Amino acid sequence: MNAEQARALSSKNLDLMIEPTIAIINQKIEKMAASNNPSGNRCLNSLWYGLTLSNDQKLAITAHFRKEGFKIVDHPDPDPGHPGSSEYTTMEW
Repeated sequence: MNAEQARALSSKNLDLMIEPTIAIINQKIEKMAASNNPSGNRCLNSLWYGLTLSNDQKLAITAHFRKEGFKIVDHPDPDPGHPGSSEYTTMEW
């Protein structure tokens, strides 16, 4: 097996691993869209809250929703220096 084949296999396995998570997030999006959240501006952390995900899985999920037409926006830290503040990412529809 060469490196290209290994990357292809890893990518395929990652896609299979995130399918159930995408289904869960889709359910959350459906509930939010139905409950007077027409702009759909949601922090990604709130969408995958309670799910154990690796950074690779988070990146793959984000890429999936970008392909589906969702707008993914990275925001800088709104209050640098504050211990409870950090940069964040939102997803809009």
